[in-house]
Amino acid sequence: MRLAAPGVRRQPGGRTAPLELQHRVDGPDDAPLLVLAPTLGATWHMWDRQVPELTRTWRVLRFDLPGQGGAPPHPATSVADLAERLLTTLDSLGETRFGYAGCGLGGAVGLQLALTAPHRLTALALVST
Repeated sequence: MRLAAPGVRRQPGGRTAPLELQHRVDGPDDAPLLVLAPTLGATWHMWDRQVPELTRTWRVLRFDLPGQGGAPPHPATSVADLAERLLTTLDSLGETRFGYAGCGLGGAVGLQLALTAPHRLTALALVST
């Protein structure tokens, strides 16, 4: 298990916003990556019961939405902003291709990824979206 807190970027007016999403990675280092995205009001822990089975095959990255769990409360301005932050997080880890499963708002982020970065997705699952 590896935990990571987000970096920050400066915005106009001196404000800061997270450059990356707070995330956790479980599973074998050499396995393909599966991103699990929570719904609004939930944390990465919503996927706890699925992780033991999924990490038999996948390396699983879970993240907290801004202001949820222990993530800094820098609000995202749009679903597109959340997708951009996720891609920045994945870029910082050197991940170019990944499977994705998202619930609720996390599913909307998955749809945005399918529109803006379809070449990076190996699979897409939308749950209660």
